[in-house]
Amino acid sequence: MKEFSGRFLAQLHWIILAYAAWGAWGLFGEHTKRVEEIRAQAPEIETAIGAARTRLKAIAEYRNNIQSSRRNVEEVFRSIEEVQQKLPTEVTDLEMLEFFSRESRQLNIPGLEATPMAEVTQGFYHTKPYELRGQGTFLQFVIFLERLADAKRLFSVQSVTLGSAPEGSRGRFQLVSLKAVVETFAYNTAYKESSGLEEIDAQFKDGGGSAGGGRRRRKKKPIAVEGGGE
Repeated sequence: MKEFSGRFLAQLHWIILAYAAWGAWGLFGEHTKRVEEIRAQAPEIETAIGAARTRLKAIAEYRNNIQSSRRNVEEVFRSIEEVQQKLPTEVTDLEMLEFFSRESRQLNIPGLEATPMAEVTQGFYHTKPYELRGQGTFLQFVIFLERLADAKRLFSVQSVTLGSAPEGSRGRFQLVSLKAVVETFAYNTAYKESSGLEEIDAQFKDGGGSAGGGRRRRKKKPIAVEGGGE
């Protein structure tokens, strides 16, 4: 028995070395397997990295486009405000009827009638149309319309109808009858134009400034809890 114990103790270090080598080999195998798994995932990771870089580039381009569009919107908005300030704040029928009467007298167009029509609101401005009726020569009406175009106040001729003058109204020159609708404009003081820049800024603050219409939040997967019943 003593002899067996002596032999066993004499060989014990080899047994320990063999066990340590077996354990090291097992760890090396696990490490090698893990490395192979990571290598297998490398193409997928590289693809995801490439896609993320593409998205980041698209987001950067989108933001640059937004900034450029913002400058364009600001310029257009300033132009609208300038146009608003150039329009009169109101249109009075007395003033306009006097204007049409004065122009017709200077062109020797007798009996030109101007009838006010309903005012229409068009956002930052109002339109006030007037129906004009009268008789005169073709040249007189052409000059009359040219004087409207050169007037300080802004006018827009919506329609013009010329026809033959009624019998008994003919003079030295060929007369025609005029029916026209002319409108003028006034600044709507109660209207404030929106540039839309506040909405753009709010979109970025809410995380909606990424390419493709905003960043989607990933749903969290439920965590499974094993064991531990009541």
